[in-house]
Amino acid sequence: MPTGIVNWRDVGARELAGIAPGRIFRSGHLADATPEDLAELAAHGITTILDLRRPRERAASPTPALGPEVTILTSDLGDEPEPMLVTFLREGDVTPAGLDAYLLDYYSNAAFLPRHLALFGAMFSRLLESDGAMLVHCAAGKDRTGLAIALLQTALGVPREPILTEYAASNTAFANPDALVRARTHLCRVLGETPPDFAITAFLGVSSHHLTAAFDGINRRSGSTDAYLEGLGVGSSERAALRSKLAG
Repeated sequence: MPTGIVNWRDVGARELAGIAPGRIFRSGHLADATPEDLAELAAHGITTILDLRRPRERAASPTPALGPEVTILTSDLGDEPEPMLVTFLREGDVTPAGLDAYLLDYYSNAAFLPRHLALFGAMFSRLLESDGAMLVHCAAGKDRTGLAIALLQTALGVPREPILTEYAASNTAFANPDALVRARTHLCRVLGETPPDFAITAFLGVSSHHLTAAFDGINRRSGSTDAYLEGLGVGSSERAALRSKLAG
C-alpha cells in the first residue's frame, strides 16, 4: 500500500466490482508519492495515468517524473481559480441544506463539464487500445475519480449497488483524526476562517445520493446512460471489448 498517496485502492479487489484485480487503480494525487510508492506503481504494471485535475491543481501539486512507458492523460479545459467547493464555502449558503444542495447540483452536471467529457472519453479510448493497468486520480480521489470509475463500471455492466459501494469506500480512507486536522487546517488557510464541522466532513467524504444525482443528470440530459456512453465513443461493441479485457 503506498504511504504517500491518499485514498489508494485496486478497484478490482472489491467483491462484485466487475473488474479483474490489478487492472484499474484509483487514488488521490501523486505529488507526495515516495520513491517506494512509485516503484509500487511500476510493479503493478500501470502504464496509463488519468489525471482529472485542473491545470492549476496539476501545477500546484505536480506529478513526479515517471518512466517513458507511462502515458499521463490530462486536459487543460476549464481552470477555475480554486476548487468549486472552496468557492462555495467562501460565498455560498454554508448550512447543511445549502451544502447538500450545492453538491447535488455539482454532481448533476459533473458528467457534462468539458474537461470531464474529454477525459472520460480519453479513459475509454486508452483502455480499449492498451493492455497495461490504469490509475485514475484527481486531488483526493473521491469525487471526480469516483464518477469516472462509476462510469467505467456502468459500461462493464456492473449493477448500481456495487458501484455505490465502491464509490462510498472513499469515506474509509479519510475516517481518521489526522485527515480531519489536515482538512481543517487547509480550509482555514484558504478561507481565512475555520468552516463548520459539517462542511469539513463533506470536504473529506462522499455521499452515495450525490453519485445517484450524477446518473439522474445523465439520464435527464442524455436520455440514458447508454446514450451518454455512446457520446463518449463507447457503444455496444466497445463495451463488449472492455468486458473482455477488464471484467473480473
